[in-house]
Amino acid sequence: DCMGIPSLLSPQECKKIIDFAESSMSFRDHFRSRVVDMSYVDFIDPCFANAFWSAGLGCLLRTMKLEDLVPCGIKEVIRIQKFVQGGYVSLHSDRPISLSDGRVSKYSLRIFLNSGSNSDISDSTDFEGGVSIFHVPFKEPVIFTASTGMALFYPQGELCTPQEESEVTFGTKYVLRADVLFRKAQRPELPKAGHDDHQSRIP
Repeated sequence: DCMGIPSLLSPQECKKIIDFAESSMSFRDHFRSRVVDMSYVDFIDPCFANAFWSAGLGCLLRTMKLEDLVPCGIKEVIRIQKFVQGGYVSLHSDRPISLSDGRVSKYSLRIFLNSGSNSDISDSTDFEGGVSIFHVPFKEPVIFTASTGMALFYPQGELCTPQEESEVTFGTKYVLRADVLFRKAQRPELPKAGHDDHQSRIP
């Protein structure tokens, strides 16, 4: 299932991320006919990932558990996606990743850094079109219109609902994407038996 989280980032924080990406890095084109048309930039920042997790996302997911796995942070490789007019991503599913230290990604996190038209939360409009569509089996598609700072949190792999980003028809859409990592839950240590517990109770 996909969960929408309103205002995970403030408009000011979103603008700073956009300004940083535009001024400090070069976007790379990602185009495959009828599959994807956008540009992106990746940056590696463990401090940003840790601060972002500690600022609220970790608390939000603190009770979550998948079998013997618990969420433990976000991958330090952060991607900023940029969709200009005509940009889109066709139907797809996100794949999980495995790290050498045993951590695995199980969920994707996407944060809208600006707002689309017909947003119920934001009054401003930075682009038109570009809605996120999740195709739930045997049900009507679930559609999210971008609102600045809103996050989408959804499974990867076999549990992932097929999704697409519709074509941007006007303006420019920015999205932050990250992988949410999980690790095996730590088992609580059993209290060690005291010396007296091993002695005979027979007088």
